[in-house]
Amino acid sequence: MKGWKKGLLAAVLCAALALGAIAVPASGAAGTVYLMAVNERVLPTTVENMPTVMGGVLYVPYTMLSRRDSGINLGVNATYSTTRRTVLVSNSQIGVIFDTQSNTAKDLQDNPMPVRAMVRNSMVFLPIDWLCG
Repeated sequence: MKGWKKGLLAAVLCAALALGAIAVPASGAAGTVYLMAVNERVLPTTVENMPTVMGGVLYVPYTMLSRRDSGINLGVNATYSTTRRTVLVSNSQIGVIFDTQSNTAKDLQDNPMPVRAMVRNSMVFLPIDWLCG
């Protein structure tokens, strides 16, 4: 449990530092543009997958955790089920299921978790600090 969290935490801390260092105001826009970087590699950012801060919590697209989508192995995987509208974030030992329909989360033993995913522009965003904690 600790091994994958350490690797994920290190990658997320790098991403958070990169976000803080390169967040720039959008010209002519009222908001802020955030870029994502993992292991010194800036990931392509669009309006649909740009990280966001909500209530002081940094949310990133679930695809950032997926090796298939990001090309980076963080030791975890995130899979979206279109039929169930859920995101499963797991490693080989533990996992969390975020249900975007019921706005809930639970572990693999069906225990409720005190966290929620967020959907924006049809993209599911996850609270990255909670996942690393």
